[in-house]
Amino acid sequence: MANAAGSVFQALRGLVAGLWAYAAPRLAALASWAAPRGRALLQGVTRLLTSLWQGLAARGRAVAPFARASLGVLVVSALLAGGLLAAGGGLFVRIPADAIAVRQVQWGGAGIEARDQRPGLQRRLPGRELWHELRAGTHLIVFAAPESGGTHDRLEIATVEGETCLVSAVVPYRILAGSAHRLVMEGMRTDYPVRAVAICRRVLLEELATLTAEQFADPGTRAAVEANALGRLRTELAVAHLEPLEVRIGEFFFDGTYEKKMLEQQLSSQDQLTQATLLERHQQERLNAEEKGRQDDAEAALRKQFALREEALKDAHSLRLIELQRSAESARAEQLAEAEVRVLELNGEGELALAAAEDLRRSLFDEALQSPGGRLHVARQAAENLRFGSVTLDTRDPRVPNLLDLDQLVQLLVGSGSVRSGDER
Repeated sequence: MANAAGSVFQALRGLVAGLWAYAAPRLAALASWAAPRGRALLQGVTRLLTSLWQGLAARGRAVAPFARASLGVLVVSALLAGGLLAAGGGLFVRIPADAIAVRQVQWGGAGIEARDQRPGLQRRLPGRELWHELRAGTHLIVFAAPESGGTHDRLEIATVEGETCLVSAVVPYRILAGSAHRLVMEGMRTDYPVRAVAICRRVLLEELATLTAEQFADPGTRAAVEANALGRLRTELAVAHLEPLEVRIGEFFFDGTYEKKMLEQQLSSQDQLTQATLLERHQQERLNAEEKGRQDDAEAALRKQFALREEALKDAHSLRLIELQRSAESARAEQLAEAEVRVLELNGEGELALAAAEDLRRSLFDEALQSPGGRLHVARQAAENLRFGSVTLDTRDPRVPNLLDLDQLVQLLVGSGSVRSGDER
């Protein structure tokens, strides 16, 4: 009988599931169609009832039975419309866009469904199903002061030196895609934010405790700590079906005595640096003095070497100059001697040539004078040089020459032999 009852139950369950699968989309469509129209119908009925009531109040008791009958019909219609809308609204559930829904079947099913439902209108069987909504999008954990928008207290850590430091940090996270139903199954539907805060606080305290006080002021070191903390949180929050997006370290504050201690350390280190700098300066001055001495010695050696080279070059140049002067004087003397000899030779040749030319001139002149023309030339010169004083000639004497007769005058001066020679020629 138990097996028969189970078979009947399974058959009924299958029949109900089939009827529901068949009717669900149609009911959803009916509800989508009837919802706006039902609201319009209720508004129209309300306005109609208001107008009828006002009309009945005006007309009085004469029409009271008819008004009561009409009012009853309208009330029944309104109740039927409201019941239809209520029944349609009870068959569906609306999932907001900023939520993740998980369906839980309370009877006749497998309990919590192993998948996340999308936002929108989802079917529902009243009394059989229970819907759980979780927050979608980004969750924010802010370890900071309330005036800075903090959701939790600042992280109090101890640095490597043991100094107390208050650190602000921000960790945005979200539910892993497709893992919201796991949070519901594991009973963390409302407790996962608390677990996320605890994990983030523990990891950040452990990572920040590895820094020194000076490293807090280094952006590169803080970025490395943020990267390490993000890597650890991805692993540890994944166990809680969560996913960190990033880790950001904000402002940090040290204890008031820390500044005094740091100032003392800074003064002490400054004194040490001053002493070290003075010692280094003295050492450098000593090294500079030694180096200057070496440079002076090297410079003196170079100067001496250059002086010796200069003297050697001067001596070599002097000897070369003397040799050149001697060679020049010797060449000059030889050239002067050769020139004097040549001058003497040329002078002798010139004198001989002048003597020969003079002899030739004289011989040629004598020959010229012995010619008729030469004699004429001599006679002409004699005539030109002839100067008469006071001469008295007797023109009656036939022996007196006639001065106007040139031939006779020439013959007188030159001689008859010359004229005859000229005539003969």
